[in-house]
Amino acid sequence: MLTKFSAAAGECLPAPVAVGVSGVWFVVGAGVVSALEGEVGDSQCLDFLPGFWSGFGWDVNGTYIDGVFNNLSKWGINTAGIYEQGPYSFRLSYTWRSSYTVGTFTGGVQPQFEYASPRENLDFSFNYAVNDTLTVTLDGTNIINSFYKDHAGRGSANALLFNTNIAELTRHFRLVFAIGCRRYRVSDYLWLTSF
Repeated sequence: MLTKFSAAAGECLPAPVAVGVSGVWFVVGAGVVSALEGEVGDSQCLDFLPGFWSGFGWDVNGTYIDGVFNNLSKWGINTAGIYEQGPYSFRLSYTWRSSYTVGTFTGGVQPQFEYASPRENLDFSFNYAVNDTLTVTLDGTNIINSFYKDHAGRGSANALLFNTNIAELTRHFRLVFAIGCRRYRVSDYLWLTSF
């Protein structure tokens, strides 16, 4: 049986694939703007497999939004590979979003639209629970060194020819590695879970 991981409960539960479609209407100025949106997702733990292999799982979703909004991609994908077994926990997550309209700017004789290029990101997290109250962590953010890029005009040719980034370093999601530890007190845990 395939199962779904519940982060809140810290356990695996039976889970079908989730699918949703909806229409949303927004009032903008004097008019009404509509959007069609949909999402497909699946979360599974492979706990039916023997031993070491039972700790593997995944969390995947994809979204589609058809509407004219600034800073909102039409397509988005989020995936995460999961391993949780005994004191070890590991996550490797990948995120991708399609290009989108940032807004307008006056970079010439007439106003133009500014667009952001598609962007991807890869992160990881490793945790080791030393005991019930102490966990050692290692996290990596943006390990593929992804950049935010915007440009005038739609399409890849415009992205090359009409880059609007003046200071490339200010648009960068930095590659970060962090080592840390979390300490839990039993009294804090009881208080947090009592609600």
